[in-house]
Amino acid sequence: MKLTKFIFALFLIAGANFSVKSQDIIKYFVDMPAYLLPSLETSHKLEMIENYTKNSGKDTIENLLGGKARILTLDTITHFISIQTASASHFEMKMFDRADQSKFIGVINTVCGPICSSYIHFYNTDWKEIKIDFPKFTAYNWINSKEASIDSIKITDILKVSFIELHFIVDKDILEAKNNSPEYLDVMAKEKLRPFLDNNPILVKWNGNKFVF
Repeated sequence: MKLTKFIFALFLIAGANFSVKSQDIIKYFVDMPAYLLPSLETSHKLEMIENYTKNSGKDTIENLLGGKARILTLDTITHFISIQTASASHFEMKMFDRADQSKFIGVINTVCGPICSSYIHFYNTDWKEIKIDFPKFTAYNWINSKEASIDSIKITDILKVSFIELHFIVDKDILEAKNNSPEYLDVMAKEKLRPFLDNNPILVKWNGNKFVF
């Protein structure tokens, strides 16, 4: 990366264009430990920030694995960032406020191989993993009738594998959980299963003390 790019990005982090509060998400994203996003070095993160602020997020960079990465959304007011880290992977990060005024960071990693599935972790502002009570979703959460059966096979036995995709809602302290589990079934099985499933995402809200849905 050229020196001018580093200088521009460092000005962002220093608060030249954002208030101290509004640019927290940039600071924590750049300072994030490498093992949490191993395909991107600090220089990659700075370059993506510059690309997004100068070029409306249209420019991609090459990650350490040779894939393409770019920022999809960067909202410094709601403390949210979304990144396409490679063609089949996605990263989201959002800051939350506790009732006691302290903050913590939620990180979602999604891999589509080809069915998209996510995992979520939480960290304090020193990037130490913390325990936050978050629902452990499975495909069963979307079944309308757990006693129902198809061709003498219980629905709960058909959906043995769960592929749950998570996303932060940009401007709210809410997460969206989507059930992709039926995607691993054949077309006929999916059609038979359709009447017994609720296809709507489940919304999970942070109320200042815990996540509820």
